[in-house]
Amino acid sequence: MTAGTLFHSINLPLVQWFLALRLSNRYFGAISLLNPAG
Repeated sequence: MTAGTLFHSINLPLVQWFLALRLSNRYFGAISLLNPAG
């Protein structure tokens, strides 16, 4: 395994996790805006 494939095998899950986190933050932000009590 080269350094490039090792980097990609670590980097891709991190990017997907980061994108999912941003999407969930936007999603929960919209819910909190629609529900002031929450």
